[in-house]
Amino acid sequence: MNQRLDCAVTAASKSCPSLRGRKISPHSLRHTTAMHLLQSGVDLTVIALHAYALGSVRMYWRVNYCQI
Repeated sequence: MNQRLDCAVTAASKSCPSLRGRKISPHSLRHTTAMHLLQSGVDLTVIALHAYALGSVRMYWRVNYCQI
């Protein structure tokens, strides 16, 4: 999984220079996706179905609520 992600980041960094030299993990990708879904209006319960722990979902809600 990490090797595929590293290859994808390397390929993407050609068109997005800010990715160069950054370590992107499956966790950070999952977290970023969940935050974007929440900010786009996706219901928290839908995101919770795909989260590993309820604590993660609460953290996404707390971060998003503080940004409002």
